[in-house]
Amino acid sequence: MNSCKSWTSNGEDNGFPASFTYNTDYGNTFVGQYGAGDLQYRFHTSINNLNLIYWKETKNFQDGCSAHLADSFFENGNMALPGGHGTFILENVIFNNQVSFESSHHCDIGVTGVLCMPTYVFVNMSWIGTISSSQSILSWGPNNGAMFTLGPDDQNNIEGNYLFPKNFVSIAHPYW
Repeated sequence: MNSCKSWTSNGEDNGFPASFTYNTDYGNTFVGQYGAGDLQYRFHTSINNLNLIYWKETKNFQDGCSAHLADSFFENGNMALPGGHGTFILENVIFNNQVSFESSHHCDIGVTGVLCMPTYVFVNMSWIGTISSSQSILSWGPNNGAMFTLGPDDQNNIEGNYLFPKNFVSIAHPYW
């Protein structure tokens, strides 16, 4: 039973990374989970869902480097990103057409997302299709928490990146 606890007896993270792979979601309301520990969505395709991903809270992976979303494709919908703490990594992800980002979407509700200050790291992100200028691409959580940042290899911030202004590598709410 001790191997199933969140922390080892000496206080180390007892997580075990696992991947949910090659799944396609189309035309759903919610895609994701409340809290799943060290679960990675890999080769995930999410198209025309109200919430392309719906993730209430998360943690850093026990291995210290795995991405939460990897090698995946998201088109037309909302990315309801987790609250809480830690770093949520999106690696080799393609966004197409009308994708919006909601930071800390479950912040300060019940017992989830208490800290409400995650960092979302985008590594090798790609944008295709078009984004309507009449719709905001980003909505901030209840406490204006969260930081969006590009990974180290993406620091030049190429044209066509709709989330970050040209020549910026990180953004936070103007309140901060």
